[in-house]
Amino acid sequence: MAAATTDDETLFPPPQSEPGPPFASSDGRWVEIEVLDPEAWKAFWYHLGAAEADLGRAWALFRARYYTSSCSLPPGLHQATARHSLAELASIAAEHRVSLTPVRHLDEVLAHPGWSAGHPVLDDLGSPPARTAVASDRGPVPTGDLPLAGIRVVETTTRMQGPLAGLLLQMLGAQVTKIEPPGGDFGRVVSPSAGGTGSFFLCLNRGKDSVELDLSSPSGRAEMTDLVAGTDVFLHNWRPGKAAQWGLEADDLARVNPTLVYTEASGWGALEGPARLLGTDFLVQAHAGLGDGICPEGEPAVPGRVLLTDCMGALNTCEGMLRGLYRREQTGRGCRVGTSLFAGAMSLQAHVLEAMAGGREERRRQGRPLWGPLDRPLDTTDGVLVVTADDDALRVLCRVCGVSPGAGADEAVAERLAAGSATEWEQLLVESGVPCMVIDPGADPSALPADPRLGDLFEPLAGTAVVPRSPWSFTG
Repeated sequence: MAAATTDDETLFPPPQSEPGPPFASSDGRWVEIEVLDPEAWKAFWYHLGAAEADLGRAWALFRARYYTSSCSLPPGLHQATARHSLAELASIAAEHRVSLTPVRHLDEVLAHPGWSAGHPVLDDLGSPPARTAVASDRGPVPTGDLPLAGIRVVETTTRMQGPLAGLLLQMLGAQVTKIEPPGGDFGRVVSPSAGGTGSFFLCLNRGKDSVELDLSSPSGRAEMTDLVAGTDVFLHNWRPGKAAQWGLEADDLARVNPTLVYTEASGWGALEGPARLLGTDFLVQAHAGLGDGICPEGEPAVPGRVLLTDCMGALNTCEGMLRGLYRREQTGRGCRVGTSLFAGAMSLQAHVLEAMAGGREERRRQGRPLWGPLDRPLDTTDGVLVVTADDDALRVLCRVCGVSPGAGADEAVAERLAAGSATEWEQLLVESGVPCMVIDPGADPSALPADPRLGDLFEPLAGTAVVPRSPWSFTG
């Protein structure tokens, strides 16, 4: 929404480009890749035989895909992977320090250990202090009527999982200080911009204080430690081993703040095997088999462009931090909270995997959703209609449409709806208790804030951009 309502006229992507990733191998497997180094990116594609002309702008689009939710790449890149088998692609990727994983199916996920319901993991830090103290006791803090008013958070995260988790705490009343590298977070310069700053970055980091620190230097780490000594929650999503390298592990910071809720939002958590890969959303989606869970039969089971594991990972991280704060109130101890993108993926589809494992799937086959004619938007004589078609709603639909219930009823109802007016059906069905709505697939998202039905859901961000308001309200 922030990107759609900004006055930045940056366009993504050129219409002649093909979509991607994921990429197809010569032996019929889809693969996702991740790489943070442009030189490694070039070396990987050169080795595959891609033309240099395809790589320059492609890198910029690939790097920004987490911020733009799109990544259309030149056809030559897809053609290059299609000349190599999965084994060859994996070997070449390893040679050039590129993370690559096949897009797995849910039966492959079930066949290997490591899947769970995806809950955050909490461990106590050291011995309890002499008194039940919290960092917020150590000086004046803002007051307010939100649940976390007075709670201080230091966050050093990038992209979406960590920043969104920090934003959720800020929306609940916490004072959040974001640590950025010298020159600021990369997301600040990713278009489209709002008020001169990347709209994606602003959306996830609004309301936070920012401090630039060079954590690669002893002085920067010392400043970080001083900040953490006076805070309640510390949140990072550094790569594995970085906290130990910098001397900023949970036990290190517990020495200056024994009541700290130390939170690590990783990619893979304790999962072995893929831990060698970069822990980013699309790789985790691919390894977790999420494509099976979201793509119906007949369509390629590939990861979505929506950052599903980032969103769920952020929610899990927020849950873990809240649980850590609650535990501290009970015990007086700080704790270490561990969450991951993979745990987010598992929490999103645990019910699907459990149903598969128990042989009790409903409206799914091997995890794939079975979509009927009423599960997709319906083209009618004057627009597109979306209806709810669970068992209760289908009985009402049959009655309203004059269709006999039983086998084939959903097809008959869909035909009846398609032959009529979307606006007339909407009024009739809503009056009958069936949730439905006329939609405009080509609607401009920037017009949504002007819709009187939705106006209260948004608040200004910067320039012309708006964002959704906090999902919570508290009274009493």
